[in-house]
Amino acid sequence: MRVLGIAGSPRRDGNTDLLLNEVMKGAASKGAEVKTIILNQLDIAPCQHCDAC
Repeated sequence: MRVLGIAGSPRRDGNTDLLLNEVMKGAASKGAEVKTIILNQLDIAPCQHCDAC
């Protein structure tokens, strides 16, 4: 089985990341092939929660 985790929060190391990491660890421990995509690291505009606006 393959599991894709997508972190969509603009904030790194918050609750979303913590929960996603635990889910992915659990899936990997059961033999799943896991991959995580962190949208904040991709070049996607406009909001990066920089508070500039």
